Amino acid sequence: MPGITEDRIGTKRTTFHARTSTSTTSSYWNPSMTENETPVASVILLAGSNRCGPSRSSHGDSLIGPPGTSCKALIPLHDGRTCIDCVLDALRESHSVATVVVVGETALAEAAQQAGAQLVEQGVSVVENLFIGFSSLGWPRQCLICTCDVPLLTPASVDFIVRAGTEVNADVVYPIISREVSEAAFPRARRTYATLTDGTFTGGNLMLLNGEFVRRSKSTIQSVFAARKSPIKLCRMLGLRFILRFLMKKLSVAEVERRVCSLLNCTGRALVCPFPEVGFDVDQPEDLEAVSEFMQRPSRQPG
Repeated sequence: MPGITEDRIGTKRTTFHARTSTSTTSSYWNPSMTENETPVASVILLAGSNRCGPSRSSHGDSLIGPPGTSCKALIPLHDGRTCIDCVLDALRESHSVATVVVVGETALAEAAQQAGAQLVEQGVSVVENLFIGFSSLGWPRQCLICTCDVPLLTPASVDFIVRAGTEVNADVVYPIISREVSEAAFPRARRTYATLTDGTFTGGNLMLLNGEFVRRSKSTIQSVFAARKSPIKLCRMLGLRFILRFLMKKLSVAEVERRVCSLLNCTGRALVCPFPEVGFDVDQPEDLEAVSEFMQRPSRQPG
């Protein structure tokens, strides 16, 4: 991609030490895998958003944060940590994370260094940041993509996505959370839901991607991302019939999978995730209030 060079990114990598699991194998884990065969993934932590401030845009996606906070990653939370501190802690304490690359601004250098992660300079868009992260890691086959604004992320949810995603063995594995699970944990949070024949779901803030797929599909990924806010472009890509069936709530998860995979020329699966924190990101003041409330719970468990 223009503007992305090895000199800019650098080649130094810092490795997290993935811990061996000692817990009982859960139902969603592959019974054929032993505790010493826990899958390990590289991680790209996307922390390049600079949209931070006390006001909201007409689209409702303006950012929260006290004066002087330059980006979402550095928003201070109830327990004294920042958003990115919480995410890095969850990644570090999981059993399935190896190398972590943070793609963001230089203000994040201290947080990344303290967590044993590598910081690489952000680009001008989310898609460019994704490519920067993959290039710095050498385009690994299995890479966990994570955003910086999921401060309630837990090690267990990270392990679930990596382990279950490894079993699926697809180019794209995207977690979805049912409305029931999400609202049971965060009843006052405003989330975007899609109703399918299988249920009503919100999307997660993590996904597993195959580096080779990303490398060969740069132009397609850029086109899809550019079209995401244009109904006309989306209609052209997805097809009017598909969109009408979606609006009529007549599509299944499997049908959405097939259409997206056809569009991207990849293999892909939606992963129904039992961890509500995966779909809870901080966008509005009420989200910060929910995080503060959670951090004061004795159990420190969503819900």
